[in-house]
Amino acid sequence: MILLLILVQLSLQIATPFMSLYVEHLKVSPDYIGLMTGLVFGITGVTNALTAPVWGKRGDRIGYDKILSYSLLGMTLASLPQALVTNAYQLLALRGALGIFVSGVMPTVNTIVQRSTDEHRRGGIYGIFQSGLLVGNVFGPLLGGMLAAYLGLRMILLINGGIMGLAFLWLRKTRPPVPSAGLSGPGPKKNSP
Repeated sequence: MILLLILVQLSLQIATPFMSLYVEHLKVSPDYIGLMTGLVFGITGVTNALTAPVWGKRGDRIGYDKILSYSLLGMTLASLPQALVTNAYQLLALRGALGIFVSGVMPTVNTIVQRSTDEHRRGGIYGIFQSGLLVGNVFGPLLGGMLAAYLGLRMILLINGGIMGLAFLWLRKTRPPVPSAGLSGPGPKKNSP
């Protein structure tokens, strides 16, 4: 799970250093580049916040391993076309879609970790996972900035989608078991039909 979390965070951050340049490349009027860049960054957070409770409820019903798989596939499908957009509004829509699926990954990973870890070890495990997030936050922009200088802006977005695709395939291959309840407490209540 920590490797998956690092890959996801790395992928999310790899495009960060040049997103404003990419918006400018899409022929946005100079008067609106700042506004459109803010919208492109902000829409991901807005859709993330609005849809996180939906993913959580679905995870309780159909299983967190499925939610994680669907979310990673959705992130891949929302990331790859960003390299092919012809205007900023297409990019805005895809970034919004990306936020929907990001909200299914982070809480789900935390739930899987919580349910797979003894209660007396959770603090240390969550500390390690926080370090994984920070590794992705640090190395994503560095890697993105270096690669963009040599490969161009659109190629970085393809790499971003490719990393998500690899994370999805890796999860499908390894599919870690997810306990239905925490090791120290009761699991979710099942609704009777």
